Amino acid sequence: MLEYYLKNTIYILTKNVCVAGKGAVIVDSKNVSLIWDNKTIPCRSVILWNGTYSIPIKVENVRNVTGLHLNLTFDPNVIEVVSIKSNSNVYYVIKNGSVGIVLTNTSGITAKKPVDVANIAFKPSNMGFTYVNVTYAEFSDENFNPFKPSLIVNGSIKVTMKGDFNGNGRIDIGDVAYVAYVVVDKLPEDPRADFNNNGRVDIGDLAKIAYYLIGKIDKL
Repeated sequence: MLEYYLKNTIYILTKNVCVAGKGAVIVDSKNVSLIWDNKTIPCRSVILWNGTYSIPIKVENVRNVTGLHLNLTFDPNVIEVVSIKSNSNVYYVIKNGSVGIVLTNTSGITAKKPVDVANIAFKPSNMGFTYVNVTYAEFSDENFNPFKPSLIVNGSIKVTMKGDFNGNGRIDIGDVAYVAYVVVDKLPEDPRADFNNNGRVDIGDLAKIAYYLIGKIDKL
């Protein structure tokens, strides 16, 4: 069973959060794979700006882990961490831009494939990007001896405005023109522009962002 210890890993997943205007936030819920290259993810689920969302902390290739100690850092200008939730006993302290976490599990955590051991609940603070970095990590084995993970995969959170394709922090005519070009295939398909959620970017999506810009509708 030694192989469980050879490549024990801690993962924090990458998430994109998109501000949808008028106090709403769109949060990616499709990203369930282990992604850490910050590629573009389509936005899917809606929460309120002052609501909370969570990203998981995962481990893999561990056997009979009795405890876990983690220190994480993040940009407090982009997100506010509000709590750490876990099925294990969890103790945590949140400071400005960091969180310390201690988990204990009297049943022992055993997993070859990635499993959630905790979730970071956060609120978006501002548009921007932040890494969620593991600055310290240590497991406790079945004999209560501490050991370090073989690999740590840090995560990130990106808060952006839904429909802001040119990245200037607002919805403007450039974004409407961008969707128009996607509709007529002069630009590649972009699932972020599927505002009516029918699985494609079409004239309905173009009309929606145009009407949003001129104030006929108040959300995308």
